[in-house]
Amino acid sequence: MARVVRIASVQFRSAKSKAENLAKARSFIGRAAELGAELVCLPEWLPMITVARDFPRVAEPLDGPFVSGLREAAEEAGIYAIAGILEASGSEKAYNAAILIGPDGSILGKYRKAHLADIFGHRESDGIAPGGEPGMIHRADFGTIGAILCYDVRFPELPRALAIRGAEILFVPAAWFSGPAKEAQWEVLLRARAIENGFFVVGSCQVGEGFVDGTMVVDPRGIVIGRASIGEGMICADLYLDEVGVVRELIPWRSHRRPELYSALLER
Repeated sequence: MARVVRIASVQFRSAKSKAENLAKARSFIGRAAELGAELVCLPEWLPMITVARDFPRVAEPLDGPFVSGLREAAEEAGIYAIAGILEASGSEKAYNAAILIGPDGSILGKYRKAHLADIFGHRESDGIAPGGEPGMIHRADFGTIGAILCYDVRFPELPRALAIRGAEILFVPAAWFSGPAKEAQWEVLLRARAIENGFFVVGSCQVGEGFVDGTMVVDPRGIVIGRASIGEGMICADLYLDEVGVVRELIPWRSHRRPELYSALLER
């Protein structure tokens, strides 16, 4: 019997109000479940503030009201949810994190962004501390999922490591800054990560001034099979997970890898 999972990927514009963001997130989680999705992915940085040094001021611990509200919504809908949050670190900087919530409202996984986007005039590190985890991976009821955050997608090592560990779907919550060629780069990077690793890639984006409307779903062959239109919204896609095995059998990159050569090169 074919393994099929319906996922939902959300595209919206966060406000400065946590209450407004939480209400919007809860609404999308509920709508995704009504459409038959088993997992919904929300963008990066739900409590949106554009000045990085202000991130610690709005960050919360995992038992704070914002994450608690997301957990309640996932449990009420009976759905898995991946969401970007600002997690308090107990220091002068916050963590840019993603959490995976189960259908029972429990936190099944967490990932703190490893690569900080000090690029194109932005300085994420002014208010964010880097995490030390190599991405997030979880064996859900329907298959194995992995997650990274936004700028991480420019570093193929993390998706590759998650693929080696068995990931069949890679989720990428993002707030991808707009600019010359940025929309094209986002799509190419998502498709490249899918082709390299033979898995599905799901990007979920912030929208509005300064950001790319780039929410999309890419299959293991690198074909875009779902794309959001401009503005806020949500797309659903049925992922046939057996395609991952088919593609990896055609291109058995895992058995072709030569890690001893890569490490030798890096040591020189």
